[in-house]
Amino acid sequence: MTVETFTDTAPDELNVSLPASGDSRTEGDNHLRNIKNVIKTTFANVSGPVTSSEAELNYVDISALGTWQAGKALTAAVTSGAIECSSLAMSNINIDSGDITGVSYAGGTVTGSLTWNAAQNLNSQALTNVNIDSGNIASAVVLADGITATTQTSTDDSTKLATTAFVHDVVKVTAVYDGGTGVTYTAANQAITASNHSLGGAPDIVNCIAECLSADLGYSAGDRVHIGYVYDVSGTTIGASCWGNATQVGGRVGGALWIPNKSTGNQGTASTSSKWKLLVTAIRFV
Repeated sequence: MTVETFTDTAPDELNVSLPASGDSRTEGDNHLRNIKNVIKTTFANVSGPVTSSEAELNYVDISALGTWQAGKALTAAVTSGAIECSSLAMSNINIDSGDITGVSYAGGTVTGSLTWNAAQNLNSQALTNVNIDSGNIASAVVLADGITATTQTSTDDSTKLATTAFVHDVVKVTAVYDGGTGVTYTAANQAITASNHSLGGAPDIVNCIAECLSADLGYSAGDRVHIGYVYDVSGTTIGASCWGNATQVGGRVGGALWIPNKSTGNQGTASTSSKWKLLVTAIRFV
């Protein structure tokens, strides 16, 4: 009779041909001990009945550790490296700690509580019912209610901040007329000659401007002063008024053109010796 000699006490070392017919019965106890040793060594941590079927046990039969296969169980405690899960549809995943990096999220729905402790790239992701309790959103693009713009400029006021909160349109300047060449001031009641503008319609704002041509009343050449049409204490009209229509702007000086001194604020009559130029500026809004 021959009894197996074991190296690893593993099932593959058992010889199913032993004991052979005619072997001594006195060595039968050796065979029984070998069988027990193999079972206890192979299932060293099994302390109760194993009720899994052969199909369920085969779930853990994967070709390589750290990978997954369709129809197989995946249980891993990875301390370094990565588990290859490409094309894997996963549900009811609970990640208690650690990081998920380099993830490409192609679609589906994320529900429940989701917490990120580091910066995330959510390009091209459609998010609904998002509640951000803390943290920062930097360089974000917010789209809502049919807004198709992907960037927001300082002059774009059309973006709606939320489905129930809106920003009113600000006035946009369509065109500006700078007054053209203007006319040199010479005397009271002088007309500011009508000039053609190209605003595309009647202006919303017209301004009478006196531009200094040479030093006078504390002003330097190139200084521009806004002037209005008022009455002095004696009832004399002073300053100038201006007008505009769909094609032209113009104006007229009152009984005198008075401009406060730039340095002191005292009233002084603007020089009649060609030191001021009169012009009408205009702005049109939409």
